[in-house]
Amino acid sequence: MTMPLFLRLRRTAAVLVAFALAGALLLAPSPPAHAADEFAQLRETWRALLVGPRDLDASIPAVAEKIAANDEVAREWYAQMDTSPDRTFVWPDLVAAEVEDDRSRSAQITTHYTRLLEMTTAYATNGSSLAGDTAYRDALLGALDWVEENLYNTTVEKYGNWWDWEIGAPLRLNEITVMLYDELTADQVGAYMAAVDRFSPEVKNTGANRIWKAHAVAGHGILTGTPEKLMNARDGLSDVLAYAETGDGFHRDGSFIQHQAYAYAGGYGVQLILALSDLLVLLQNSSWPVTDPNIENIVPWVEDTFDPMIYRGAVMDAFRGRNIAREYTEDHVSGHQAIAAILRLSGSVDDEAAASFRSAAKQWILSDTYRDFVEHASISSIAEATALLADESVPEREEVLATYQFPRTDRAVHKREGWAMALSMYSERIKSYESINGEHLHGWHTADGMVSLYTSDLDQYSEGYWATVDPYRLPGTTVDTREREDRSGTGKLSPASWVGGTAVGGEFGATGMHLFGWESSLEARKSWFMLDEEVVALGADISASDGRAIETIVENRKLSDAGDDAITIDGEAMPTTADWSDTLEGVQTVHVATGEDADGGVGYYFPEEVTLNAARDLREGSWVDINDRPVTPTDVLDDTYGTFWLDHGVDPDRADYAYVMLPASTQDEVAAYAADSGVEILANTAQVQAVEDSGLGLVAANVWTDEPTEVGPLTVTGQSSVMVWDSPEGLRLSVSDPTHAEDGVVTVELDRASAGLVSAAEGMRVTQLSPTIQVEVDVAGSRGATFEALFGAPPAPGTLSSTSGHSGLRDGNHSVSWNLWWGSNASEVTIYENGEPVHTERLTVDGNASQTVSVDLTGRVNGTYEYTAEVVNGQGSAHPKPLTVKVTDAEPGTPKLSSDNWDKDGAYTVTADMWWGTNATSWRLLEDGVEIATGDLAAATPAAQRVRVPVEGRTAGTYAYVMEFTNHAGTTSSKTHKVTVR
Repeated sequence: MTMPLFLRLRRTAAVLVAFALAGALLLAPSPPAHAADEFAQLRETWRALLVGPRDLDASIPAVAEKIAANDEVAREWYAQMDTSPDRTFVWPDLVAAEVEDDRSRSAQITTHYTRLLEMTTAYATNGSSLAGDTAYRDALLGALDWVEENLYNTTVEKYGNWWDWEIGAPLRLNEITVMLYDELTADQVGAYMAAVDRFSPEVKNTGANRIWKAHAVAGHGILTGTPEKLMNARDGLSDVLAYAETGDGFHRDGSFIQHQAYAYAGGYGVQLILALSDLLVLLQNSSWPVTDPNIENIVPWVEDTFDPMIYRGAVMDAFRGRNIAREYTEDHVSGHQAIAAILRLSGSVDDEAAASFRSAAKQWILSDTYRDFVEHASISSIAEATALLADESVPEREEVLATYQFPRTDRAVHKREGWAMALSMYSERIKSYESINGEHLHGWHTADGMVSLYTSDLDQYSEGYWATVDPYRLPGTTVDTREREDRSGTGKLSPASWVGGTAVGGEFGATGMHLFGWESSLEARKSWFMLDEEVVALGADISASDGRAIETIVENRKLSDAGDDAITIDGEAMPTTADWSDTLEGVQTVHVATGEDADGGVGYYFPEEVTLNAARDLREGSWVDINDRPVTPTDVLDDTYGTFWLDHGVDPDRADYAYVMLPASTQDEVAAYAADSGVEILANTAQVQAVEDSGLGLVAANVWTDEPTEVGPLTVTGQSSVMVWDSPEGLRLSVSDPTHAEDGVVTVELDRASAGLVSAAEGMRVTQLSPTIQVEVDVAGSRGATFEALFGAPPAPGTLSSTSGHSGLRDGNHSVSWNLWWGSNASEVTIYENGEPVHTERLTVDGNASQTVSVDLTGRVNGTYEYTAEVVNGQGSAHPKPLTVKVTDAEPGTPKLSSDNWDKDGAYTVTADMWWGTNATSWRLLEDGVEIATGDLAAATPAAQRVRVPVEGRTAGTYAYVMEFTNHAGTTSSKTHKVTVR
């Protein structure tokens, strides 16, 4: 029987305040002497979540290192404080009178409490060098009182950013108060909480802001012993726990939206579950547990939203919004926050989901070789992570191979072995990029089809990437080269409805974007077909008329610190100096060897030769260039980039492009792929873009028109993204309507037959199975979702081959093989020779695994043989292309006679040699047409054969000898050999 979730959450709370560090003694928060009631216990639980138990073992290395790091930060703030009794500020860089902008002034309130929280964390942690330091404590308490009296109280009028007043300050002040509770007077607690209550009296707002507000209200309730506040916090969660139909919150397709029209799962979404994970611990261990059944949605949130966007410890930047412009939350920092939250939430779900969460967390932590999770975690997360890593019962999850489409937020993710890709777009539904509060000033093209490739080069998007990358040339984008001002184009919707795609079998994907430039006539149709080892990128109908050049950026890869990573174009190494640039004609392959190993490299293949612009640039930049808040560092950073782009010229008219991305590849692998890609571009026009991968048995098409469109085996009517795949389970057909139309039907006809329908999504109607498959898909109101049908697929036909001639002879002894390298498996194969069966074999069906059937055939005489095969499974049959074998060498090779009658005395030996060829099984020697000797031979084609026949007593005269070699196919005679006797 499954334990009710609210009881499981109670159990979680008890576990979370217990610590298991590196196999050390279980450390639980010791019940303090004053914990006489429930609110006191809640304060103690909360305190333990922040700084560990009061008897925390500070000798444990990971804990000791964290304490030392916290102490160092705290001492820096302490050293910079003005502690004089008549002070007019706490820190000289936070003087409100010197700031004219109200938003910057309100941000100073949050910054004050952030620094005071860091100082409090150090002071309250057992083992800290600052614990018990009365001078430090007095300075800390004095600063708290000063901020309450001068900046944040019940009488000050709110100015600037509401977030600072209602969320930023209350959350931090609450945590400070709970850690210093024993050091504060009742008046101090009352004053601090009165300020919190003034600005956050109840739960409101949406998404992450609502969870933060709930946390603030709950904290106030715990610190003041007010049950009504805890009730309000609990009940306020319900709006977030339920799936959103529009606007902010989690959506059923895995999307998370904040600020009504921005993709923010990696920003606000991460902060939401981080705050929620702590809040659940507090509430579920109280008299106010969350009983809303929608709390069960935590599981699909993790599976559908967060799991897809985390790669080796990093959250993909496509989901992080303006967070990418913050130096303190680069991708691995956000990823670790998400992992910490998911690990904590693993105690809040059923056992199966908990095991999945923990296994995933272990994989993320161990695979992140760039940023050590334990080293950078909070003390409580150190405990949880160390215990997880030491728990041998929790396996490290294998790498996930999947494709995810997020139609509500115009995002897509593709994960394969050793690499992953994220795609960022925008439409009439989702806005381009958000730039507020001075952040994300150059996000101009981050949703213009930006492609982020993740390999073993794990710091690619860290260490100042966004401060130094050329914002005009982001990978994957097609752009107008006009100059842009800070924040230009922020918060804009596109006129385009066609943005999105489909996935088939959860494995592979097709995504497209009808691109419109911001305040530009630029228009283009862009597609990405995400396959097994590659991503095919197509662009068509690229047009503009503003008198400016249009470019498509193939890559803009941050190189190593040395900047000399090998760049190879068509097999030739390019210069390694940082001032190199060139325009190269006739290019087909590019490889950039970034990362610490070969798998970090990225390759590109151009099916048609292109003129490619290439550069190795040392770029300088500062975080303040893209985030002008006063707290942003102004240090100048530099990074070297390998950049490659296609110049479509000024005012292009229906230009196009095609290239294949080969992530996690070596130069040799790129060259081999170029020689035999197995991928064909079926169409690249304004009407349809499509590819076929013969190795996968897959065809994918993005159809941009409502008119009937034929491409490959597909005939599609209606704007759509369509894929068909010979999967291990059968033939799969997936369809979506990326326009999000409120009505309409997409029809698909596939030039294949099926024995039956296995399954189909609601809204799909199969109207015909043979001789072609015909399907109608009602896409009305589907909001870009994928519809998928699975058909019972007859086996793939495979191919026939023969070994005839492999030895150099077509001697009638050969094998005939049927091979299926990929496709729906056969259960039985029969091979025919000239219409007669020669071999039947039963096979094990194993999805799309390769299969082989072979038969050895011997004794065929000279002639022509046609081989065919019937390939059968439970869904039907198939026939490979017939194979013709011509046997021309079945008869023995021709022997050559010689003799040793040098003295011509009538006694000699006649020797027959067949040096190479089809062997004989018997021989006969004729003298003047009369048989004089016979014998048998051992056949070992094509080895040499020799027969020696002694001849004696011949009188004077001339004798004519002929040797006959015979086998099953016939007899071959030597030329006449004459011997003269005197």
